[in-house]
Amino acid sequence: ADISDVSLHLKSMRAESLVMDSGVMLDAVIDDVTDSGYTSVTFDLKRDDGTIGYDSGLATVDVYGAESSAAADMSGSVSTLLANDILPVGRISCYKDNIAAAGDLTAGIKVDGELYTDSDGNSYLNPDSTTVYNYIKGIIEEAAGFGITVFVLDNCDLPEDIAEGYNDGFDALANKLYND
Repeated sequence: ADISDVSLHLKSMRAESLVMDSGVMLDAVIDDVTDSGYTSVTFDLKRDDGTIGYDSGLATVDVYGAESSAAADMSGSVSTLLANDILPVGRISCYKDNIAAAGDLTAGIKVDGELYTDSDGNSYLNPDSTTVYNYIKGIIEEAAGFGITVFVLDNCDLPEDIAEGYNDGFDALANKLYND
């Protein structure tokens, strides 16, 4: 799918990935969305801790053991949302990631030879790494295959104490994705 630069005005309800079950939980979310006047549902494809919220076929997700509390039927749920005029929005926590950073030490940011952790114990992926970029891009491509066309890229900025020298930030990542 082509990535386009468009302006959208959405009123989105946040929901856990588990609701994408094509069943009772999804029906309840659709009712809530309709009753509350929302136009979309935002759910995590890749959470802040690095876990993946859907049944992924990506080899890297399998190698990292990143899948957790996965949606039972992402593709069917996306179809159901769209059939109800509700736009599914996939949120991706880009660089904040405890799973992949620990699972592939070449992907995580290191300080003095050790995996960097912030004051809350969170690790971060290296925005300059081709492996990291391909991981994020792979998640987007896989989700696009489910019918998701709008993505929120979150946690694109590194903490200030390590940001210098890295090509981080939303604009850098979004421009690279647009160019690809």
